[in-house]
Formats: sequence, C-alpha cells, structure tokens
Amino acid sequence: DKHKQKNLMVLGVVFDYKDVNEVKEYVDDMLMSYPIVLGDDSVAEQIGKMDVLPTTFIYNPQGKLVKIKRGVVTREFIEKLMFAGKK
Repeated sequence: DKHKQKNLMVLGVVFDYKDVNEVKEYVDDMLMSYPIVLGDDSVAEQIGKMDVLPTTFIYNPQGKLVKIKRGVVTREFIEKLMFAGKK
C-alpha cells in the first residue's frame, strides 16, 4: 500500500495448493496484504521454469520483464529497484 502511487503492484501466484480455501488460510496465516491467485499449467508455461521458490518476476509499468530474483525478496530489495536511477 505504501507504494501504490509509484506504479508498483505485487501479485502472488500459488502453485502448491489447488483449493481456494487452503490458499485463503495460508494468506491469512502469513499476513499477506497483496492479491494471491491460483496458478495452473498455462500460467507456469507463461512464467517459465521456477527451480527455486519463491521466484520473483519484476516487470516495468509497460509490462516488460526486467528482473528475475530467486529466493526471498525483502522490502529493501524492491525499494532499491523502484528508486534505481531516480537520484
């Protein structure tokens, strides 16, 4: 919510669960404040191979993939990307 005005959107895709209620419970348990959607085979094909979880795909506002980060992503990492080149 802090960066809504900065063209930032976080969206989670879950492949581990098939039941919406399980996903809702997981999201609540993990205190996630961003939307989570169920991924399927067609989503996996579009995203590409993920050999590490979590894998984060960073897109610019035009929809171009600009970075793939494997492993845990911190708020500081995202903010550094957002403000890179703006000083």
